[in-house]
Amino acid sequence: GDDGVVLPDRIAGYRTFTADATRHPAGKALLLFNSGSSEIFRTAQSLALSEDGRNYRDVPAVAGGIRQALLSPDGGSMLIVERFEATGGFIHLDLKTGKRQDIPLPAPVGVMLHAWSPDGRYVAFAQTPWQGSEASNALELELLGKGVLSVLDLTTWKTTDLPEITPAAAASFAPGSEQLAVQRGSEIWVVNVDGSRARQITLPMEGPGITPRVAWSPDGRWLALIEWQTNGTKVLQPMNGLWTTQRFTTVRFVDATGAGRSAPEPVTAGHVLGWRTPRSIVALDYKDWTISEVSLDDGRRRLLSTFKKAHTCELGTQPCQLEEVQVATGLLSSMTVKSAQDPLRGPWPLWLQLIVAAATVVIGLIVYRIVRRVRRRALANAWQSTNASPSADLPESPRT
Repeated sequence: GDDGVVLPDRIAGYRTFTADATRHPAGKALLLFNSGSSEIFRTAQSLALSEDGRNYRDVPAVAGGIRQALLSPDGGSMLIVERFEATGGFIHLDLKTGKRQDIPLPAPVGVMLHAWSPDGRYVAFAQTPWQGSEASNALELELLGKGVLSVLDLTTWKTTDLPEITPAAAASFAPGSEQLAVQRGSEIWVVNVDGSRARQITLPMEGPGITPRVAWSPDGRWLALIEWQTNGTKVLQPMNGLWTTQRFTTVRFVDATGAGRSAPEPVTAGHVLGWRTPRSIVALDYKDWTISEVSLDDGRRRLLSTFKKAHTCELGTQPCQLEEVQVATGLLSSMTVKSAQDPLRGPWPLWLQLIVAAATVVIGLIVYRIVRRVRRRALANAWQSTNASPSADLPESPRT
């Protein structure tokens, strides 16, 4: 039966023969993450874990993290853009049907995907002119320092540029989808999707900035803040995920409405993935690969799930690494945690199915011939033993 949205208590990782999400869709995804290794040669997958908590699919268009991806709040679709070079348009992938659509941009630009509105209509991103293609964080740093806020309307495919919001280093949509909290340098601004500024957020102290993508609480009252630093560069960066060597960070909160209400006390958490309730966040510990729920009431962490530390990368010679974990934030409130079942990876590639089928036929013929030969030999031996002593079964002649 339908168990609803399920997070398994153990999450699998890279596996060579995982079906393509476009050819064999498995429905809405609860999680999207990269699993792979490049110690000797690169083997990596961008894996979508479906909302049933059991089906895994590879998304080849993301190329295991070579491109950026953003999962929609309902888990039904994702957007994909280039990571290291200019993007000529968005790739929109429907995870329910496998259908791919290309949404062109007016001209190729460097892009950083920021956030997807809860109603599914808008996607906020930063853009900047870009000519390079080297595999480094150069484009990311350029966007953090100079990126112009832009909003893509998925109902019309129209992009609205908001040049007055520069640099747009991060963004998070309000629950109503009509407003954005935007990290503009060291300032946080709340703006409308048409670009008009509503207000600037007064911070409790210097240093924190919004949590990228998922800062806004589902009841609209709070913004989650984390530390931002230059980290040895000339631009501020969010100290979350793989940017920081710290296992946990301090997550602070501030009134998002401008009413000046007292916010919840800071909590200690890992990389913030989203809000499960208005009083709890879901966070990932990149050191031990665990997902926990953290209460805003008392700061307690409750373990939800653990990523399996697979040793299946690079032909089984290397451990797989975990990167770019995202959740479908709109599914968190209805999510339940259950014991993991055997992962379902979908059908094998056709060429592999043909090889296996051919091998099965060949092995079957070999076994058939061996069995036939053994039976013939057994029958021959039986016949010989029967005819070797023709009088063996006759009664003995009476002695005289």
